[in-house]
Amino acid sequence: MGKTTLSQALAKVFGLEYSRIQFTSDLLPADVRQYDAHAWSEVWLEDRGWIRIDPTAAVAPGRIEYGSQFVFQEDENFLEGEVFSMLKYRGASALINDLILRMEMVDYAWNRFVLNYDQGMQFALFSRLFDRVSKEKILFTIIAVIFIFIGVMAWFVMRKPTSKPQYPANALYLKFCRFLSDNRISRQPGETPVHYSQRVAAVQPQWEGSVAEITAIYMDLAFGRNSHASRDEKIERLKQAIRKFRVMN
Repeated sequence: MGKTTLSQALAKVFGLEYSRIQFTSDLLPADVRQYDAHAWSEVWLEDRGWIRIDPTAAVAPGRIEYGSQFVFQEDENFLEGEVFSMLKYRGASALINDLILRMEMVDYAWNRFVLNYDQGMQFALFSRLFDRVSKEKILFTIIAVIFIFIGVMAWFVMRKPTSKPQYPANALYLKFCRFLSDNRISRQPGETPVHYSQRVAAVQPQWEGSVAEITAIYMDLAFGRNSHASRDEKIERLKQAIRKFRVMN
């Protein structure tokens, strides 16, 4: 009611005629769709003034009073192909009406500020950011944005990855592999522990028993089903086997 009264008052101030217009909650006009649109021509006659010439005849009073959607909702074919159209449910509740209007406001803002973002809007943005717009300020802003972007990218590339805590058995086995690598028997990429132990035994036959024992304990820890108590016991056995191997070699 308040919006209608305000619209009538504005029409009187500017000497205009008023007819019902639907506004959103912040007085932004709603979309006018194809089923709402109606156009006609008017001609000026000296003795009669402006005369309406409408080949489609007069518009139904209900369409003017309530809008096209309320008139067409009685038609079974109204928005038949629009399964997800919220307009089919307008008038069902105040919540749905408010949701529809807010969706239209978002669509209006997208079309205005994103799709229609041209040189004039760019200049207006710089004018709000700076008191006076100049080529030097624009150039400085562009350079600053480029440096900030490069700095962010450099930080992502050069930062150290966070180290994830290793499973104790994996940490012990990798430590054992580093010891073998120091003795010029490096583990190859993708090489399984079993194949690695066989290759180590082929190079150093005297290590065959110790390496096979360490590999067997690790494989049992990594892929076997162990209770918490047995896992702790086997990890301790793995530590002792690796320590004994390093002391003796």
